[in-house]
Amino acid sequence: RIFIDNNTNIPDRTLHLTKKEKDPFLEILASAYILQNAGADLLIIPCNTAHFCYQKLQKEVRIPIISIIKSTVNEIINNPPLQDGLGLLGTKGLKAWNGYLDDFKNNNIACYELNELEQEEVSFLINNIKKEGVSSKNILLFTNLITNLQKKGWKHFILACTELALMESKVQLDNIFINTIDLLAKEAILACGYKVRGK
Repeated sequence: RIFIDNNTNIPDRTLHLTKKEKDPFLEILASAYILQNAGADLLIIPCNTAHFCYQKLQKEVRIPIISIIKSTVNEIINNPPLQDGLGLLGTKGLKAWNGYLDDFKNNNIACYELNELEQEEVSFLINNIKKEGVSSKNILLFTNLITNLQKKGWKHFILACTELALMESKVQLDNIFINTIDLLAKEAILACGYKVRGK
C-alpha cells in the first residue's frame, strides 16, 4: 500500500533557497505527519531540491525518510565508472544549496557544475516540462543541452530533478544518465522487503 500526499500548498523550494521567499518546511512537515499518521512505515520525497530540509524533517518524524541524495551518491560510489565525467543537472535551488556537491567532495568525487548560462537553460527546460510535459520541443531542448555538455567533457549526467528524470526514456542515449527518481524508487522497494524487477 502506498500513501501519497500531493500537497500543492508547499511553497517553491527554489525561490526559498535563492531569494529567501516563504519557507516550505512547515508544509512539507505537515505532509510528513499526514503520511505517518496514515500508517506509513517510511517516507520518500520525490523532489531533489526539497531535500534541503531532510535532516530537520527526520528529527520531527518517528519513521525513517529515504534520502534521494544518499541513494544517488551511494550508487555513484559503488559504481566507479559513473564517476567518469560526472555532471549534475538540477534546479537553481539545488545549486544554491550544494545538495550533492558536499557529499561528492567528502568522497573525493569530481563533479561538473552548470555555469550561469547553462543553469538558465536547465531552469527554462524544467519549467517548460512542468507546463507542457514531455513535448517534442522539450525533448529537442534536452537533447541539445546534453550534446553541448558532452562536448565539454560531461559523460554521465545526474538527473537531479523530477522533470528532468522524465526525459531519460525519450532520448536515444544509453548508459549516460543517473536517474535519481529511479534510484529512490529502487531504494524504497528494497526497504519494504521486496525485490526490484528489471532495470
